[in-house]
Amino acid sequence: MSGHWSASLHSENSPKHSSQVELAYEDAADAKTRQGTAAFALVDRQSAGLGLTRGELLVDQATTLRRAMGLHHERNDQEGAYQLVRALGSRLRSAADPGLAPEVELVAHLEQTLARASGHAGEGPSVEAIDPITGLPPQP
Repeated sequence: MSGHWSASLHSENSPKHSSQVELAYEDAADAKTRQGTAAFALVDRQSAGLGLTRGELLVDQATTLRRAMGLHHERNDQEGAYQLVRALGSRLRSAADPGLAPEVELVAHLEQTLARASGHAGEGPSVEAIDPITGLPPQP
């Protein structure tokens, strides 16, 4: 895909609470415009199933860690990276989902590492061990 794309969201006030996403983009391979539409039902967070709730948190984790990585490595903004990871850790811990335990531990290690890098040593959640050379969690 090239840099030309657009998306819109249309929501209907119907009993089914359905919505529709329309996407249009220019394909970089042949410069042709492609379009697509997807319909979906809106679900209240309280009634969402475990898979949907977990999926939302995992997407949140991936996008937040990508942003934090950019702040840490590309902009040398340790404070911004720490604040993003700290907030992510709070969201993951508040989910109280045992299936997300490895993610909670990973984010806790990153939070502790970024806490030290940003001058917030002692503010991150406690973790068992950090590699003294790299500052990263130990390999399993």
